[in-house]
Amino acid sequence: MGTAENYLRDVIPMLLERAREAKRQAMSQSVAKADGQFLAGRREAYYEVIATLIGQLDAFGMPRGTFGVPNDFDPERELL
Repeated sequence: MGTAENYLRDVIPMLLERAREAKRQAMSQSVAKADGQFLAGRREAYYEVIATLIGQLDAFGMPRGTFGVPNDFDPERELL
């Protein structure tokens, strides 16, 4: 694997974890309204990034698992 592939193998799982944490924070009942709006926007931004990355992996026929993404991962279900 080349440098770009190694980079993606490191970055995509990090982004997935941050996206999952953004969802947990946005769904938390203990956030103030202004914070909740910020956290909801943050969650949606991570969703957009992850959905784009996964879409491109699929479009180029690159196996998701190679880059730390489960084959059955659905960004909408998992992150929104």
